[in-house]
Amino acid sequence: MKRSHRHVSVILNKDLEGIGFAGELLSARAGFARNFLLNDGRAEVATPAKIKQREAELAKAKQRREEEVTTRTALAEKIAATPMETTLKTGQNNRVFGSITAVDVTKKLKADHGLDIDKSHLHGLPIKQLGSTPVSVKLGLGVTATLNVVVTGQQAATEESATE
Repeated sequence: MKRSHRHVSVILNKDLEGIGFAGELLSARAGFARNFLLNDGRAEVATPAKIKQREAELAKAKQRREEEVTTRTALAEKIAATPMETTLKTGQNNRVFGSITAVDVTKKLKADHGLDIDKSHLHGLPIKQLGSTPVSVKLGLGVTATLNVVVTGQQAATEESATE
């Protein structure tokens, strides 16, 4: 029995582990393509028209990604320009009670900027001190903003001052 060494160009329709990703153009042996890739619709034969269509789709996707990156970069600059101000209760000697958590920051970002960010995308929290603290906010697509959180103290009422 003679083995065929003929190759066929195919475009993958699905991500296949160890083979490639969806939309990828690859060259496979004819038998493998016929029996495995083309059989269940995992790939399709790469005709010149389909290759041209694939290249057009890739160009559109690249353009959409660039637009999204510029939008997120502008949002990152907006976030960095406006510091987030918040207060914590303090006791004697400006000792802080509680902390500023990721949940507090996400609520504030949603209220101020309309951003719905997962708390796992915030780094540098919790904040347990007064003053200014930078918090890193991952916006996706490689864009990261630095939010400046300014914490001021609010004197808590003590038992002694409540009885007077």
